[in-house]
Amino acid sequence: MMFYDNFDKLCTKIGTSPTAFTKNVLGLSTSKVTAWKNGSLPKYEILQKIADVFDCSVGALFDGDDIDVLCEKNNAPNDVRSAIIARVKALPDDRLDRLLGYLEALAAE
Repeated sequence: MMFYDNFDKLCTKIGTSPTAFTKNVLGLSTSKVTAWKNGSLPKYEILQKIADVFDCSVGALFDGDDIDVLCEKNNAPNDVRSAIIARVKALPDDRLDRLLGYLEALAAE
């Protein structure tokens, strides 16, 4: 169950759950999360999409050491931009316009 454990760690680091991520970002049924938790693996295309969102390799999703390093990197005080980017990538499309409006207002201050 290494994949699911790593997936759960990554989701937690960006403030979401595997279920919410699977539904909102991947557009998949939440029953997939249960299957993954029980040892099934996503299709390669889904693995690639997860890796893209978290800015890691597909292989890293299966290697606990790489995920731990990635998670530490994303929590480093000098790497706030990476954490923000990961969270933006995890947002569902319908929230991106709202975020853009907020960022424009913040930049205008």
